[in-house]
Amino acid sequence: MRALSTSWISNSLTSGRQLLAELEMLRVDGIELEYRIDRGLFIQLQNALKVAKLPVLSVHNYCPFVPLPPGLIPGGDQFRLSHPDRELRRLAVAQTIYTLEHAHELEARAVVLHCGFIPMDRRMDRLRGLVDSQGVESEAVRSLVLEIQRRRAMESPVYLDALLFSLDQLIPTAQRYGIVLGLENRFHLHEMPQAEEFERIFAEFSGAPVGYWHDSGHAHAQEVLSVITAETLLSRFGRVLAGVHLHDARLLEDHLPPGDGEIDFKALFEHLQPHTIPIVELKPGTQRSAVQRGLTFIEAIHRNRFGGPSTGAIKRRPSADESTEASSRE
Repeated sequence: MRALSTSWISNSLTSGRQLLAELEMLRVDGIELEYRIDRGLFIQLQNALKVAKLPVLSVHNYCPFVPLPPGLIPGGDQFRLSHPDRELRRLAVAQTIYTLEHAHELEARAVVLHCGFIPMDRRMDRLRGLVDSQGVESEAVRSLVLEIQRRRAMESPVYLDALLFSLDQLIPTAQRYGIVLGLENRFHLHEMPQAEEFERIFAEFSGAPVGYWHDSGHAHAQEVLSVITAETLLSRFGRVLAGVHLHDARLLEDHLPPGDGEIDFKALFEHLQPHTIPIVELKPGTQRSAVQRGLTFIEAIHRNRFGGPSTGAIKRRPSADESTEASSRE
């Protein structure tokens, strides 16, 4: 399967017609719409994708994004489901329901959620700087990792309770639309959820449409920092694995094309099931040739694991009349 997030083209995407042309050249089977898409572009994409009969497998919260004050940019943490302030948390829930409604219009199977973070001033910037200057195995890096872990252990209960409250509010909408809430493992140590928080969430909402969304590059970063291995995450939460973001990494540099870094994707795919949603998620501005290389790399592993040809690929280019109509229709 060749499924791709719109993240790689998000900085230059201007129309549904443009996206379809790119996806046809890349021979993509399905896509994930991500959080840099505004309402106007979403409408264009929605109609263009229907014309092309290309399935939207997942939508990354918050999508489409709402107009933002000057200086703010769209992001998965633009609103925080784990915010201890009730009104700000309600805003995050309302905006997530907005995403769920649009995902339902697209017949997407999952909405990927960032679950917030525990504020920790600039410790994470310091950590990255130490990794660059002293090496990931240095005593300074290990000491700071332990400091961050101790602090987040003390402060996390209030944020986890807030997150549980938000998920409880979201589940009825997800159930009504038949959409899984995919909770993504995160890159930074202050972000949520970490492994113990995942355990609490999945125990609390057993049987609900709440699943684990594994991000390969984020897992690699935590493994590099000796926090937890990707194998441990996949083994512990494979029973509720909804989907995966697939990108490669070298040390703490991620969102690289699969095959260009250090991640063992064959081992990762051993934890996937036929229903698991596999999305290649690359950094904005990745060149088409690199996107193609990463997709082909993953397609070969997917075929070796599950067999059979890809399904749902674009069969034809829409006519000029169809594309124009799809791009402009409200």
